Amino acid sequence: MHLKRLEISGFKSFAQKTILDFAGGITAIVGPNGCGKSNIVDAIKWVMGEQSMKSVRGKKGEDLIFSGSKKRVRLGKARVALFMDNSSGAAPIDFPEVVISRNIFRAGENEYHINNSKVRLKDVADILTKARMAQKSFSIINQGMADAILNYSPTERQLILEEAAGVRGYQVKKEEAARKIKNTKDNLEKTASLMAEIEPHLNYLRKQASKAEKREEIVKKLGDIQKSYFGVISKNLYKEKNQINRRNKSARDEIFRKSQELIELKKNLSKEEKNMFSGDNGIFGLQQKWNDLRMKIGEMEKETAKIEAKIELILIAREPQVSPVDIDYIKTRISQSLELLKKALNSQNAGEKNKILNEGLEMLDCLHNEIKNGKIKKYLKKPEVNPGLLEEKKELEDKIAKLSSESREIQANIANRQGQELKEKAKFFEMERRIKAIEDEIGGDKDVLRDLDIEEAKVSMKLGDIEKEIADSGMNIQEIIAADIKIPELFNQDDSEREIRRLKVRLDEIGSIDQATIQEFHETDQRYQFLEKESGDLKKTISSLKNVIDELERKIRENFNDYFSVINNEFNNYFRLIFGGGRASLLRKTAVNQVDGDNDETGGNDKENDNINREGVDISAILPGKKIKDLSLFSGGERSLTSIALLFAIIASASPPFLVLDEIDAALDEDNSQKFGKILRELSRKTQFILITHNRETMKLADILYGVTMDEGVSRVLSLRLV
Repeated sequence: MHLKRLEISGFKSFAQKTILDFAGGITAIVGPNGCGKSNIVDAIKWVMGEQSMKSVRGKKGEDLIFSGSKKRVRLGKARVALFMDNSSGAAPIDFPEVVISRNIFRAGENEYHINNSKVRLKDVADILTKARMAQKSFSIINQGMADAILNYSPTERQLILEEAAGVRGYQVKKEEAARKIKNTKDNLEKTASLMAEIEPHLNYLRKQASKAEKREEIVKKLGDIQKSYFGVISKNLYKEKNQINRRNKSARDEIFRKSQELIELKKNLSKEEKNMFSGDNGIFGLQQKWNDLRMKIGEMEKETAKIEAKIELILIAREPQVSPVDIDYIKTRISQSLELLKKALNSQNAGEKNKILNEGLEMLDCLHNEIKNGKIKKYLKKPEVNPGLLEEKKELEDKIAKLSSESREIQANIANRQGQELKEKAKFFEMERRIKAIEDEIGGDKDVLRDLDIEEAKVSMKLGDIEKEIADSGMNIQEIIAADIKIPELFNQDDSEREIRRLKVRLDEIGSIDQATIQEFHETDQRYQFLEKESGDLKKTISSLKNVIDELERKIRENFNDYFSVINNEFNNYFRLIFGGGRASLLRKTAVNQVDGDNDETGGNDKENDNINREGVDISAILPGKKIKDLSLFSGGERSLTSIALLFAIIASASPPFLVLDEIDAALDEDNSQKFGKILRELSRKTQFILITHNRETMKLADILYGVTMDEGVSRVLSLRLV
């Protein structure tokens, strides 16, 4: 992977868009001091993610944007794009060309793009690191850095070699893991402190919660028993009340029905009384007729007496042979009949009156038949009897017959009226008896109704007490009634009441628990469990990070050991080549950088767990014909050549994709410049070089030569392809 092109627009002195194309091999950029050559190096650093303004020779982001000149206005934005050939697939992106660009605005906002897609700085760093072109790597070297490598501490020198060896990423991860361990242990300590602070109060709250839980169990058990108890009792009471209400309604309906019947009977009784009164009036009418009949009978008696007298006189005078006994017989029979009729009229007893009347009428009929049939007629056949008297006798007979007929009619009417009167009286008395019986029944029903009302009141009172108990227990009577509660076969009301009393006593013993305390327990316990889990997670994290560090150290050790052997050999070779002899080597040493000196249950007493073993590299060099090993005693030229020898050793052993060398050959004389150029040409077979130089010998090596000039504060680039 190598650089293909660099586009600069508005960055520092490059006001207009400037393009530099790179080829494999060596590209040299030349120009007078102050023309902007180093701005190209700064542009490459910056687009690769440099965050230090000092590294790009600025104080703030605005300093990187073209600030204007006499003929050009200042710009509001700077942009740099770096085009890289990815045909080898070194960068983890599925494109043959990778374009990384970075924009900055006057407001200080930065934008990063990869192939025109907006990304984060981290994404840019990841791609460059995996392509061995990281901004922090040994890819851009200026003269100061080349000289400084000899003055670096062993640890700093180790970092440079790790970058060159490609294990810097491992080392960064290791250091990051070590920092995470330290931070994790700090967090673990804080977590343990919080847990220790919470635990005593949590224990108190847990006891309260346990009491509350026990209370809740009792409350639930009490509720279940009460629900069953109240359900059974209330349902039985409601059932009993409904039965009483049905009986009450039935009794009231019966009283109402009987009352209606009583009213109707009393109406009928009143009618019967009227009918009886009417019947009495009928009998009174018949009695009037009897009175009339009696008057007629009296008149008939007088006439009969006259006739009898006349007949008697005639019989005595003209027929002495007629026996007085016969006349007396007739008189006696007539008198008896009349007496019977009088007695019947005077009798108060209807049956007796009817009987006597019948006897009198029968006697009259008999006498009439005797007279008519001749028993007495023989006494009246005498021609001497006056016809007028006979006529009168006949009239008497007719009157007697008529009187008999009327008597029979009166007899029939009286008998009929008496029969009706007996029936009406019997009916009247039956109605009176029925009324009395119904009144007695109504009285009995009212007594039953009063008893039912008393029973209903007692049941309602019991229901009221039960409903109050249900309400006091926090239950709903309707829900209990609606619930499908099955009565247990072994349900015992007394046992249930005793158990309810016992559970209530237990609740009183436990007392009330503040719900806020329970809420506090749940919150505190949840917090404690969270801390406990976090503590466990932190311990696992520490253990995992230690495993990561062990694995990274193994990889660093293996890779760096291989690389160190190679670079050590290369350093000696290039040193001998440049100096024409002598000997140079790199020496490894160990320095301990403390990360966390505190021991705890996660780290034990193993100090290796609390410190990073940071290795360092020293330089040992002996010039030809000399025994001096101390680099501080080397001359400036000797130090410069030694640093270049080390630089070439790094390049030769690591073969980075590209290197930007900013005037590192400035102090070389012509002879050493030629040696420098020869070595550079050899290394360019594997590494792309971009050189900022004033050295003519170096310029001769360039495949592409760019010249930079400045006109009125604006840098311009001229190109010359030499091969």
